[in-house]
Amino acid sequence: MKAAETREPQDFVQRIFRLGKKIELAFDHDSKHPIVRSTIINECDYDNKNITIAQATPRILPSFREKNTKMTTMVASKKNETMRVGVICSIHRFLNDYQLSAGKTEPAVVVEYFLPISRSNIRGAYRIRPNTKYNVKGKIVINGRSLYSDQAFRIKDISGTGIGLPIIRVYNKSNPLLNLVKGKEVVIELTLENLIKDQIITIETNIQVIRNSRYSNRIDGFIGGRYVGVRPGDEERLFQFIHDAQSYEIRTGLKN
Repeated sequence: MKAAETREPQDFVQRIFRLGKKIELAFDHDSKHPIVRSTIINECDYDNKNITIAQATPRILPSFREKNTKMTTMVASKKNETMRVGVICSIHRFLNDYQLSAGKTEPAVVVEYFLPISRSNIRGAYRIRPNTKYNVKGKIVINGRSLYSDQAFRIKDISGTGIGLPIIRVYNKSNPLLNLVKGKEVVIELTLENLIKDQIITIETNIQVIRNSRYSNRIDGFIGGRYVGVRPGDEERLFQFIHDAQSYEIRTGLKN
């Protein structure tokens, strides 16, 4: 962190965690598989170190037992490099009818934060679903045969570390992807389409099957895969794509 930020941590909090800012709550943030919820700041009470956020999707329920929670967001450094920073926090209370403008109300959550601010590295946990503005296409090569998304499989969601693939029937016959055993690696080519920036990125890597299940009809199923050997440059482009897609989801979600 910068020296000025260390001397004046509360001022830094006010600059980065402000009204309307998109943030992520990471539960069990220091584990290998944190639970992350994206939302936006509705109100700030810096004197009492309380911040009111919109209820996330999926919802954070009062019955949820939080552990090692961190409130994080992205900031730009002097070198225009993006980094994630955050503060330890805990849920203070739930609000069922938080008052918005024009008489509207919505569920909200009040969190209490605790200094100091620190760097965070939880981006591998973020998972997004392709949409009309941030689309993902794929090709899997198995035994020399190329299988394409929307023909042999769909892309349910992607993260910085893995991908979820519903397997669909091929001419009413069993899909060869369903024969992949746990631990098997195959080549996948991902095409990331950022239609807002009019940008297309292609990434090729291996995925290792960590889950493969058939549905009851025996000709459909689901594969969960983990990336293996992603090149550093491709990994950074993938993370940026996911970050941009998440920001879009938050903006459009608030409009709906």
